[in-house]
Amino acid sequence: MNLRAKVFMGGLIGGIVLSAVLFGPAGYGKEPVWVPVEEPVKKPIRRYYKSGKLFSEKFYGNAASEWTIKEYREDGSLRSETPYKDGEREGIVKEYYESGKLRSAISYKKGKRDGPSKAYYEDGRLKGEMAYKSGAIEGALRYGGPELPEEATAGKNGQER
Repeated sequence: MNLRAKVFMGGLIGGIVLSAVLFGPAGYGKEPVWVPVEEPVKKPIRRYYKSGKLFSEKFYGNAASEWTIKEYREDGSLRSETPYKDGEREGIVKEYYESGKLRSAISYKKGKRDGPSKAYYEDGRLKGEMAYKSGAIEGALRYGGPELPEEATAGKNGQER
């Protein structure tokens, strides 16, 4: 997918009003390049599809090193929410079905999967769950139908046993 991104960042940063428009190819699944700032930004930074519809928003937290990116489908429905800290995923990354229902919730710590990861059917039933520690699968992987009938376990190196 080709995307012509427009990034508008407004606000007083170190006495300078910064306004930027960036154009170039990008798409879902690629890491965006964001304008670095030293202080928290009060307004979200937005990127748009070529059609002019919203593609993503970047919201800063209490510090410039903390932000959340929300990505949208061209129809306007929320695709994902990803929290970052110090440039790495930190917290629960959520992906959504076009209907707006939660598709998955994956825990990250310092850019690696760490903690519970869950996937859901569109009707809200649990599809599967697994645990991670520092990016490696740890413990039981449960997957299958509504009652998660199948189970496998993994050791510290993530290999199934």
